[in-house]
Amino acid sequence: DTDEGSSTDQIAFTIQGGCFVTDKVEVIGRYEWGDSDVDDEDNLSIAAIGVNYFIRGHSLKLSADVGYAFNPVGSTWTSNPLGYRVDSGAAEGQVVWRAQIQLIF
Repeated sequence: DTDEGSSTDQIAFTIQGGCFVTDKVEVIGRYEWGDSDVDDEDNLSIAAIGVNYFIRGHSLKLSADVGYAFNPVGSTWTSNPLGYRVDSGAAEGQVVWRAQIQLIF
């Protein structure tokens, strides 16, 4: 709530799942949706598919995914670590490819 009497009711959710196709390979899928409640900003709508490769169990894992934003991505949803950038007014969405290696010790 602001002093002017307006309020922002932001809501978002993520649903994701995975399925092991071998002992070391997991196929993953994710959908993200959000409503920033900001005027002139589209709702977030992103689908992603990817794979996890367990090199040494959960101690050493390689992950890669590709995501597609169906709507222009507004400033509420952008994040440099996630790879999404603010879309220009004429943009129709964007594709992001990411990869990471995770080491736990």
